[in-house]
Amino acid sequence: MPIDKRKILRLGNALLDGAEIIYPNNGDTRYLEKTIAIRLHRFDTVPMRTITLYTDASGDDEIGYLAPLLRIASWDRKKDMQLVQLDWPHVEVQFSILDFDSDKLQTAIKAFNAVIAKTPFPNQKLATRRDFAEPDEDELSPYQGMLVIRTDSGAWQGLERHFHVHIPAQIYEAVMTLEASLASLASISEQQAWQEYYDQSLTTLLNPNKWCWHGQIENIS
Repeated sequence: MPIDKRKILRLGNALLDGAEIIYPNNGDTRYLEKTIAIRLHRFDTVPMRTITLYTDASGDDEIGYLAPLLRIASWDRKKDMQLVQLDWPHVEVQFSILDFDSDKLQTAIKAFNAVIAKTPFPNQKLATRRDFAEPDEDELSPYQGMLVIRTDSGAWQGLERHFHVHIPAQIYEAVMTLEASLASLASISEQQAWQEYYDQSLTTLLNPNKWCWHGQIENIS
């Protein structure tokens, strides 16, 4: 069938980012929640990539805990958008399991969080006419693209950073170091062993209905 680019983009982006919650596909009622999420799109390379860590959100000492789960996804979006016919975006997903008690894992996460937290937030003006500020000379980076990072450190704090066009070198290198560290510590798991629970149904995702509100009270019963 002819490609509907809007639907492919919505679905591809959703599959690339992954669900907020993942269950084992064996009837286990315990689940994992997204803890660290990284989306990287370098303009000079393909495909787009996401690196996501999930940790137990429902276990306890009595029933036990699920091991941390690593999800790496990639999508050559440009290639898909050039196709004449496409029924499903070509998003590749790989799951891996990490060790609960790995000191190397904890060291890698702490080092990554330290870089994210210390990277300066440039003092720029409000862009009222799409006049987005160019970085200062000392902020220029060889890494051009888009990078979004969401990280939860500890139980009750989180940080989210977005970088567009100019990705600070120290941030990009921290992402590459973290991915290499996680890959070296992880054991591959079958994708079919996991169920991703998305917030939207497939129908709603592909056919979103916008709601326009201008102060009216509507019937919600």
